[in-house]
Amino acid sequence: MIGILRSVVGTPFANVDLLAVFALSLLLVPLVPTGNPLARPDLAPWATLVMLIAAQLRARTLGDRPPPSLTARQWSLGRWLLRISRATGPITLLLWFDAASMLSLPRLYAAVGASIVTLILRRIGRRDGTTAWRPRGQRATRAWFVRAVATVLVTVLAGLGTRVLRGNALVWLPVSAYVGVLFVSIGLLEDRLQTLAQRRAAGRRDGRPHRPPRHRYLLAAFGPSLGLLLLLWLHEALIAPVGFEQAPVVTLHILAWIGILFPQPTPIAVSCLLHEVVPIGGRDPGAKPGRVVPFDEPPRGALRIDPIAVKRLRVLHHWVVPVRDPRIEVLDDPTRPLWPRQPTPLAHNVLGDSAFEPDRLTGQPQRDAITIRLRNQVDVGQLHELNAQQRRLAVLRPFSGWWASLRRQGRTYRWDKRLPADALRVVDASTQVLELRDGDILVLSTEGVARAYELEIGAPIFDHDVFGRQRPAQLEDYVAGGG
Repeated sequence: MIGILRSVVGTPFANVDLLAVFALSLLLVPLVPTGNPLARPDLAPWATLVMLIAAQLRARTLGDRPPPSLTARQWSLGRWLLRISRATGPITLLLWFDAASMLSLPRLYAAVGASIVTLILRRIGRRDGTTAWRPRGQRATRAWFVRAVATVLVTVLAGLGTRVLRGNALVWLPVSAYVGVLFVSIGLLEDRLQTLAQRRAAGRRDGRPHRPPRHRYLLAAFGPSLGLLLLLWLHEALIAPVGFEQAPVVTLHILAWIGILFPQPTPIAVSCLLHEVVPIGGRDPGAKPGRVVPFDEPPRGALRIDPIAVKRLRVLHHWVVPVRDPRIEVLDDPTRPLWPRQPTPLAHNVLGDSAFEPDRLTGQPQRDAITIRLRNQVDVGQLHELNAQQRRLAVLRPFSGWWASLRRQGRTYRWDKRLPADALRVVDASTQVLELRDGDILVLSTEGVARAYELEIGAPIFDHDVFGRQRPAQLEDYVAGGG
């Protein structure tokens, strides 16, 4: 409960999308003519419309998120199918509600058809956002089916309740219950069977079985419904009977709970991966026929790593990089939210202090570039009592921006072409700040032994407590034979 309240927006600009929806509703309510389906006195169609728009803006799961150590699959068509299902989901519940309250067979047929369409859209579009984590475990199809049937059953009972209690002050009890079902349905539609099965199969760090969070669903089911019920009862008892004229009040109540249950996530860290890579052989041009290469001339392409032509090994390293909040330049104090947050995890890196620092132009948190501030410029070389250890570091960037490709820098060998400005970054004793992006290759050489690591910026971490309790993804969980 405290974690949910703490996740409420800490700045006035985080809910600007919900404020825009409320301002739009104030303009649309006077324009809806009497007799329009949206202008029904029970406010069910209007609440469904508000939830439909809010689902497009803030739809997120109320259960477990995918593991942050792995990057999710991106499929544009599946993403659009999921967006369409977010619109058909609330409409489907409204059809079930009207079919029960009106005892209408056409509405019942439409509700069954809309349910089938929603399930098909979710089934096809579920590939977007999936990860490669596939541990052995039981399927969660039965649990998801039971939740879906229970949601439809409660919606039908709410519709029958409005028919039985029509003309009574208690009619707002089933209407408020229907609004609670709308909130729960958003979280259920965003749940993934794969994630639930993965968490159950992996368990927790301490060896105990994983239990999916239920308090969020309970809060989504009873929080908005009980609050709306008290609000409508007080309005009828103290002010006037409730009708479509009170639609802005219902809109404000729904949007406020949307901001609590589905806040804009602010990550505290990002789970990155460092893949050990080796150059792909067979690409050296070799000597020309009939020409003898002298011993003092190195072969072309030797000691070179093409950042595009590399091969990943099965050795990888987890790297948790914190995301820093913007700072106030005058006071040099971090901006704090309304509720305290857990401290960000340490950036475990041998080079120095690493973090996703705020954008230099906008000042907002970003997750595109890692900034490493070298510790006193001593990390490239160390002097011990018996020997001196020299470490060299170079960063190779596979794809440079168009502005960098226009500017060229020095070549490695005299016969090489000039490289783009940010394609090669050599770290020496004078380097103070180093910036890494997704796909960059770090070549670390210590006493003649070189290792190359490819950086993969993974998924953000929003709750450090949950991340600390759940077992991270292991190699045997998502390779062949893992499930």
